[in-house]
Amino acid sequence: AKIDVALGGFGVEVHRWVEFTALTRESVGGLVAEAEGFRLRNQELDTDYFAALQQSQSWLSERAAATAGGPNPACQMIVWFTDGQYDIEDRTGPRTSRLPRFKEPDTSIDLAKRGAADRLAAKGRTALCGPAGIIDQLRVSKIPIVAVGLNTQASPFDDGYLRSLVEGEGCGTEPPLGELKPAGDVDDVIIDLSTVAQTTSGPAPVPFPPATVCPEDEPSPDCVLRFSIPDAVGRFTILGLPQEAGTSLELQPPGGGP
Repeated sequence: AKIDVALGGFGVEVHRWVEFTALTRESVGGLVAEAEGFRLRNQELDTDYFAALQQSQSWLSERAAATAGGPNPACQMIVWFTDGQYDIEDRTGPRTSRLPRFKEPDTSIDLAKRGAADRLAAKGRTALCGPAGIIDQLRVSKIPIVAVGLNTQASPFDDGYLRSLVEGEGCGTEPPLGELKPAGDVDDVIIDLSTVAQTTSGPAPVPFPPATVCPEDEPSPDCVLRFSIPDAVGRFTILGLPQEAGTSLELQPPGGGP
C-alpha cells in the first residue's frame, strides 16, 4: 500500500511543516528529522483544538480531491499528539498582546477583552462537537482520530474532553470513530502507535507471555521465548521493549547468531 504522510503543529495557529510525502525508506529520515523539531516548539500560548482539527480536516479534504480518480479511494487518518488542555489565552498581558485578537470559529469575539478567550473556546467546543460539526463530518468521511495524550506533570492533557472528541461520549451525533491513547513516556507512545498501525493494516497483534530476565551471559529456558513462523508468512514484525532498566533483547534465528 502507498502511504502519504503530512506533518503539522498547532498552538496559536496551525502550521504544516511537511507537505504530503510518500512514506518510503528514503523519506523516513527526513520525516524523523522534522519531527525532532518539535522538541523546541513548546512555547505556544494557545492550545487550540478547534484550529488543529479544522485545519487537519481541510488538508485531508484537499488531499482526497487531489488524488481522486485513482484505482482505490483514499483511506485517511489523523494521528494527533497533545500535551495540553484546550486553552485560548486572553490578549490582555504583555506576553499575549502581539497575538491575533480575532480567531475562528467566531471572529466577532475580541480576545483583548478579559474573559473573551473562554467564550471563544466555548464556541470552538460547539463547532467541534455540535450536530454536523467538525467531529461529525470527520466520522461521516470515515476519518478516524487516534489521539495520543502526552500526560506530563508539567502539562497534563484534558483526558475527559479529548476522550469525548475521539471516542464519542458527549461529542457529536455520529457513531464514534477513534481512540485515545494516554502515554506517560516514549515507550508507551511506541507501543500504542505500533498497535494502532497493526490493527489498521493487518490482523490483531499476538502478545508474548512475560519472561524473566536472564542472568548476564547465562541464558536459561526460563528467560527464552521460542516461536515458529509458518513458511507461508512472508514478513512479520516484532515489537519488544525491555521491562527493566539496563536489560536488552536479543533475537536469534534458527541456526544461531543474533
